[in-house]
Amino acid sequence: MDNIETGTSTGQFYQAWLQKNSADDSLSVLAGLYAIDSEFYVTEPSGLFLQPPYGMSAEMAQTGQNGDGPPVFPLGALAVRVKYVSSGYYVQGALPDGVPGNPNNPQGTHIRLDKGDGSLAAVELGLNTSEEGRSVNKTAVGLWRYSARAADLVTGDPRRDEGFYVLAERTLRAEQNDPAQGLSGFARFDTVNKDVYQADWSGSLGLHYQGLFDGRDDDTAGIAVTTSHASSKYRDSQLVLGNVADSSETVVEIPTVRSCNRGCPCSRWCSVFSTPIWMRHCGMHGWPVCGLKWHSKGWLLCILRLKSLKWLQCIMDSLPCCTDKSHSV
Repeated sequence: MDNIETGTSTGQFYQAWLQKNSADDSLSVLAGLYAIDSEFYVTEPSGLFLQPPYGMSAEMAQTGQNGDGPPVFPLGALAVRVKYVSSGYYVQGALPDGVPGNPNNPQGTHIRLDKGDGSLAAVELGLNTSEEGRSVNKTAVGLWRYSARAADLVTGDPRRDEGFYVLAERTLRAEQNDPAQGLSGFARFDTVNKDVYQADWSGSLGLHYQGLFDGRDDDTAGIAVTTSHASSKYRDSQLVLGNVADSSETVVEIPTVRSCNRGCPCSRWCSVFSTPIWMRHCGMHGWPVCGLKWHSKGWLLCILRLKSLKWLQCIMDSLPCCTDKSHSV
């Protein structure tokens, strides 16, 4: 992968595991290099959005030893995952290494079980009656805990490193001729130990529409807002340093994905992606408005099946069939 995707240019395995199914595929056991965000805390409509909270939650992403985070993209960890499904209901549990990879060496793939790493236990229970390619309908609740303790932000005393989350996603309106098109939405809420982390809870709401205009079935548009709340211990720790932290951070994102016109030689593998992002009190550092970020043109523009290849980054600027604005959202 290149640094379009991550902060380090390297080659590594993201996931590599074996899975055994039994009981008519109702029960599955997986073992190997595994990333929990591939199956835990997943809402399909939020996949349109660029900001990190719409993948793994911002709260859980800040966890782990030294804030290195759990095993999520682009870094998996040695793990065991068990899942049972029956009549739409499911329960799944995972036990990965508490520290994925080697924090001191981001190059390549590392599987280390060092003393003090501990483990991360995660459990999710839910009801999922979604039909692939037709509708989304899932409600779930999850809990997680590290076996290693985390330090209190003010006193430094060891505290439990744990949290929970709830999520829901629904198809709100489906097109009659094509159920895959239409309006879907999601809601997510999660919380962590308020004594340990900067943000102690966050909530997200979002809408996703595919096929907004006739004749452009693959075009999508959406809007989402996330609010993260600053923990009281974080604000107290900032006061000690002479800083006044805001009580929350809010981010609004309005992305669009526009496929190239039919007949364009790149229409099968290239789409135009752009999104304005508005942030208020970003970083909770007392800045009223961070401003408007507009990701357009250049490398953030292309969503490609081979999207990390740099030689494709400038295609959109050179193909007039991909820059037609007659159907812009």
